[in-house]
Amino acid sequence: MFGAKPGVRRAWGSGGMAPAGPPVADMPASHGPAERLVPASRVGTWPPSFARHVKQYYLAGEFYDWVTDPRRFEKVFHSLRSRESARVVSRHAGGNAVADVGCGTGLITRRLIAEKVVGLDINRWNLHRAVGHVATLRPVQGDAERLPLRPHCFDLMVCTETLEHLVEPRRALQDMLLGLKPGGKLIGSMPSRSWVWKMRRYVLSTCPGSEPFHNQFSLDEARDLLRLPGCTVLELYSGILGLSILFVLQKDPASPSV
Repeated sequence: MFGAKPGVRRAWGSGGMAPAGPPVADMPASHGPAERLVPASRVGTWPPSFARHVKQYYLAGEFYDWVTDPRRFEKVFHSLRSRESARVVSRHAGGNAVADVGCGTGLITRRLIAEKVVGLDINRWNLHRAVGHVATLRPVQGDAERLPLRPHCFDLMVCTETLEHLVEPRRALQDMLLGLKPGGKLIGSMPSRSWVWKMRRYVLSTCPGSEPFHNQFSLDEARDLLRLPGCTVLELYSGILGLSILFVLQKDPASPSV
């Protein structure tokens, strides 16, 4: 399969649904469903039990279609997010191999035009819905923090509104850079430190309230997170009504080993 490491299977194909990934430990009793709004400086410092709890939720507890389910505020936000992402992609698109990491149900993937479009998500239900929205999608079930893609395969990678759900976002970014060809670009977004996200339980009508982890970033925190070897920050700005921080990284042409 294009872009996947040996031994990694598509979420489904001619042989039907593939087995789920490695088993994840049960949710620890010490961690309830309360959402965690945490400073970016804490990212990557959580105990293993909490990391397993977060992974378990996104692996098997999320059933929300970003294309069809949003209502009211969510519908406006995701519509604006889709349009802004498409504008950024149009400025930087090139090549014939694109991957959407944390593709969910295909909200942004629908905007990607290339000969080969890979959608990666940890949740098989999401991938099933994504293929329904993007008929040409090549779905891969996998973990963004342990990216199951071959190095140096993609001209463009996209990762929107996913990093805030990861305990180790820097590791995920490093894996994505490794997946890019030299000179390839990574386009992404993450929630800003808007007051709206602090009130999300009250203003969001359809997004699940049981989500365990939703980080937020200031521009300085995002800049620090994106300070990675072997790449250059081409764009970094606040957008989508100030609700998101968008960025574009370019892998250095002379850094194939990153």
